[in-house]
Amino acid sequence: ISLSAFVSAQVQLNQLTDFGTSIYDINNEGKAIHGNGYYDFASNTSSNTEEGVGQTISINNAGQVLGMIADETGENYLPAFKNNGIWELLTNMDSNYTYTLYALSENGIYAAGQTSNDAFESWPFIYNIETQTLTVLDNPLYEYGAAYGVNNEGIAVGWMDDLPSGTVRMPAYFDAEGNVTLISESYGEASN
Repeated sequence: ISLSAFVSAQVQLNQLTDFGTSIYDINNEGKAIHGNGYYDFASNTSSNTEEGVGQTISINNAGQVLGMIADETGENYLPAFKNNGIWELLTNMDSNYTYTLYALSENGIYAAGQTSNDAFESWPFIYNIETQTLTVLDNPLYEYGAAYGVNNEGIAVGWMDDLPSGTVRMPAYFDAEGNVTLISESYGEASN
């Protein structure tokens, strides 16, 4: 007799009816983030972010959060990291760029995303939170790019645009030393 016939899985579906935005990321404890708020799966409740927080992007199993907080003027939002309930700006970020954040590594060491500037340049980046080191993956072989995910070793995934043909997003992965490796030369993106 097979015991597999006696094993069943239980699934629970929560429906959000009041917060007005999707869930961006959720950890193994059921703690999640909206674009500018928090969600708890167990109680099926949402709450707003702390004062001065303009966006929440990613959460890991340690409850660390990647997001944007207001600068001292309260007019500009800058990349930040929440650890043990305390938000801190990511320092040593190149002020020539603005940043779109996409991912936080599970170990809370790396952040990844996309830069942009007034010259319409847009590049993937990897940021080491421990060493406060920013690696912008600008590469003369490509036109644009973005990093959508990053692992515990600082390897990010995303895409690069082919320079000769333009606007052909090719899936790629990157490392914190600035190396770009195409996964395929056909159209696509990589994410985790």
